[in-house]
Amino acid sequence: MNKVKISKLLLAISFCIASTCLASAAPKAPQMSAKQAPIYVACMHDLGRDASNSMTIDPKTLENHINKLRKEGYTFLSLKDYVAICKQERPAPEKAIMLTFDDGYASFYQKIYPIVKQEKVPVLMSVIGSWMDKGAGSGIKMSTWQQLKEMEASGLVTIGCHSYDLHKPVPVNEWGEQTYSVNARIYANGHYETEEAYKERLAFDFAKSQKLMEEKLGHKVEAFVWPFGLYTEEGIKLGQQAGFKYFFQLGDDNYNIPSAENLANGDSLLRIRRILIYKNTPTKELLNFMRGESQSKKVAFPLVKVDVSQLYVPNNESQTLNNIDQFLNRFDITPKSVVVLNLAVDTNHDGKVDSVYFYNEAGIPVVKNIAQHIAGRINVGGCLVFGYIPKLQEWGDKPYADMEAGTLQKIHQLYNDFTVYVPNNGLYFDQSFLGEAFNAKEGNVKLADVQKLLTLTDELRTDNRAWRTKFNKTIAAVPAALAKDPQLLQELSNHYDFLQFNVEPGLSNFAAWRETPLANLPTNKTLQDSLLFTFATFNQSAGTWYRSEDIRPYGNYLYKQGFKFFGFNYDAEMPAERWYLPNMVFTENDVFKMYKK
Repeated sequence: MNKVKISKLLLAISFCIASTCLASAAPKAPQMSAKQAPIYVACMHDLGRDASNSMTIDPKTLENHINKLRKEGYTFLSLKDYVAICKQERPAPEKAIMLTFDDGYASFYQKIYPIVKQEKVPVLMSVIGSWMDKGAGSGIKMSTWQQLKEMEASGLVTIGCHSYDLHKPVPVNEWGEQTYSVNARIYANGHYETEEAYKERLAFDFAKSQKLMEEKLGHKVEAFVWPFGLYTEEGIKLGQQAGFKYFFQLGDDNYNIPSAENLANGDSLLRIRRILIYKNTPTKELLNFMRGESQSKKVAFPLVKVDVSQLYVPNNESQTLNNIDQFLNRFDITPKSVVVLNLAVDTNHDGKVDSVYFYNEAGIPVVKNIAQHIAGRINVGGCLVFGYIPKLQEWGDKPYADMEAGTLQKIHQLYNDFTVYVPNNGLYFDQSFLGEAFNAKEGNVKLADVQKLLTLTDELRTDNRAWRTKFNKTIAAVPAALAKDPQLLQELSNHYDFLQFNVEPGLSNFAAWRETPLANLPTNKTLQDSLLFTFATFNQSAGTWYRSEDIRPYGNYLYKQGFKFFGFNYDAEMPAERWYLPNMVFTENDVFKMYKK
């Protein structure tokens, strides 16, 4: 892959971070009681008038943010203030925000610092060590160390670290595709970086960063701001060993809660959430987000499932890439488009899945290490990819809840390998995962099995080094029987980012469907923020494709009930001429028209 395509891949992933930072599909934040005031942390970069750079904010916009936030009653916090509140050494203001600036550009000293002094607003500014030492390239100018010392001495600017040299892409497969340095294993000379080498690389960077800070500023710094906002749990541990105490991420676009619980589990100080201010975000938009007002009441998730085996042609890369491009061209791509990618295959056609398409250390046979290559191409197209690992033959016929410890350990290892070797993608659980805990005929819930599955899900998410990144979300397809138990649904929403219900008009007419539990779910905020309704596109019994008028009554009804996430189970086998018929609902514009009041 050439440098242009590599840049497009990184740009696509960066856009996926930015485009969701002030969206209603935000990840769930820690639970907040009435007595726990939230603290917001805003992330900004350069200051200027370059509209072509989405990370540049206009000086007037920054001043407007500060003035209007003050009028709204917000208190601006320094890092010291934030830490004291989280440690419960002082009470939290009713409304609080902390301003952070990344990278250390010359514009900070020239344009931002004067505003900071004039408005007497404390800020955190983090610098990239190698850029300070060697320059950022492309004529980009950085603040000087003397300027940093001057700003620090004012008491208004706290200096943090944005890594020494981790703020860059690294190769992740044999095709030369690249992704972010912190949460990926580098691929070089035909081999992947080992776990030990990965740890040494991060530890070396942390140590070099602190050494540079001591030499130039006269002291170590306490705040570490993750490059591109992505991090791993192992990275936090290594950073702590180097003397960093507080770690800032990006992409978990929510508030921080200074509770004793969040202090104890590290969420307050080790995983500080930040809102990305990009595209010169208007103050009104920022305030609406902080007030909890959604910017869009209608959110469409174009969703398509496809097997790697449907795209990959052995020993023919050009045909494989052509297959991917044809696949992507069959539906309209948006930053919210979701591709569920089946990463496994039945190689000997015995009806049992036995191999995967990504390098792993779990001992599962690899057909071809091509999953990251395909996922990268799909990311370039603008989609988020959710990897799907069906139950493998090696795991046996037992339900997940009844598997032996040794088998579960292999499952843990394979999912860990997925996040390591196919980074920056989410995970999809199909109905069979949760469906085993239900009696399909009677709809009875086996609570003990449900709890086992939730424990397994939590372990799969937290064990994996990259599971806490912006991209690594989960979608769980849930059985229709679950609609009978809204309380259980709310519990499941604490373990999965989205719960997917499939709606198929052909199974019953609309009047009959309205009497079902799925059409009569409680309309509370928890479920409204968690449930994703996807519509079938093909009527299996009739052998025909659904029309928009077949689906519209169901979508309209659910939308009026306050549900806002809707998708479509695209069928990769659908005749191409059907995708663009004006009366179908397979484009984002059609989706939004479909749910207009």
